[in-house]
Amino acid sequence: MENTYAVLITDAFILHTRGIGEADRIVTALTRENGVIDIFARSIRNERAKMRGTVKPYSRVSLSAVIGKRNILKDITTTDTLSAIWREKEKYTAYVNLLQFVRTQVPAVSAKDKHLFPIIENGTRYLQESEAKKSPDILLVAQVSLLSALGYVHDKDIEHNTFEKILHDTSISTKRRKDLSQHLRHALLHQ
Repeated sequence: MENTYAVLITDAFILHTRGIGEADRIVTALTRENGVIDIFARSIRNERAKMRGTVKPYSRVSLSAVIGKRNILKDITTTDTLSAIWREKEKYTAYVNLLQFVRTQVPAVSAKDKHLFPIIENGTRYLQESEAKKSPDILLVAQVSLLSALGYVHDKDIEHNTFEKILHDTSISTKRRKDLSQHLRHALLHQ
């Protein structure tokens, strides 16, 4: 009997990379279909590796990987340069904090949650399109939305509204911003 493996072709955010051995790397990515996964990138650190420059932390990519006992990277290309985020310090800081938040705060049992990717995608889009001064509000809304999707925050306004509506309410209301900050602190303390 022949072993068959699924090939995953998906959009992803690279959350983290770490070198192993002389030329290999483990890539932690938030994928649209499978949530957070680790992918083995064989010989990617070799000078002649064709995918070497595309496996960078915090990049937005399209990737294909063989999904099995050990997920193996087959191909990866950058799909969005996120230039509006990289140009402005406030946006860049919020974006990196958001991806680090996913990596550190999403428990392994919830890593396959399909609700995570759209929240990060929305947060990234708003960071790119908004003024830099709105970056802290966008980060806060995305973090609380992630924790709400995972069941750590119970707020009907978050559960029943769009990212845009929550962001609008947060931007115009100091009370709403304080409520979301309190939700975030409470959820992180009780995780």
